Amino acid sequence: MARRKTRVVTRTRTRTVSPRVQIVRVPSGVTRRRRAGAVARRGLTAAGKAAADEKHTIAAVAASAGLGFLKRQSVDLPKIEQLGTAGTYGVAAWLAARMTKSRTMSHVATGMLSVAAFQLASGETLTGYGDGDDDW
Repeated sequence: MARRKTRVVTRTRTRTVSPRVQIVRVPSGVTRRRRAGAVARRGLTAAGKAAADEKHTIAAVAASAGLGFLKRQSVDLPKIEQLGTAGTYGVAAWLAARMTKSRTMSHVATGMLSVAAFQLASGETLTGYGDGDDDW
């Protein structure tokens, strides 16, 4: 038996597609001036971020400065003789930081203990009321 002939019909559809529209942007010669307020606001934001990044340093320095201010005012602070004033309050701040899990108090303790370590290493004794035995 002979093979049958089959006929394949191919149909094509044609569609018209609109070409993409090309946008050409030409820069104008006009420049816009920035307002001074926007520039100042950006500067303050950057300063605020920098201060937030260094708040642990600020807390340590503030604690040491507070201790120095109290010394200058000749305030008689209670202390443990073997630790001195800076060491006493440094240990107290460290214990408070451990109990309350406060990072700021931990940084305050860092500042106070840094002053105490400096005094210990340098052999420095700080006097309060001029009697000579007050180890600050």
